[in-house]
Amino acid sequence: MGSAVGTLATLVEDVAASLEAPPADEPLCAVVSRCNAGLEDFLDCQRDADARDGDDPLASRDELRRLVRLLHDVDRAEQPMVARAIRRVLGRLDGCGIV
Repeated sequence: MGSAVGTLATLVEDVAASLEAPPADEPLCAVVSRCNAGLEDFLDCQRDADARDGDDPLASRDELRRLVRLLHDVDRAEQPMVARAIRRVLGRLDGCGIV
């Protein structure tokens, strides 16, 4: 997944750079489209990993602990994003009948 994160980060950076200075060789809509496709690929892989970990209480415990650390460490503007990730883990636990 590490290279997938790098690929996605590059695609997002391409969009940001194109907003700053539109490239002559590629329209902005093509750059955004490429980024959206990469984002969907990344999220599909993430969903697959979540499905594998969904019924593993230890994996969920570890993820919740990681998210709690993030909740304390991120800027206030990013806290809702972390809270949504916590909600996702709790929903996954509920959905597999662990709770």
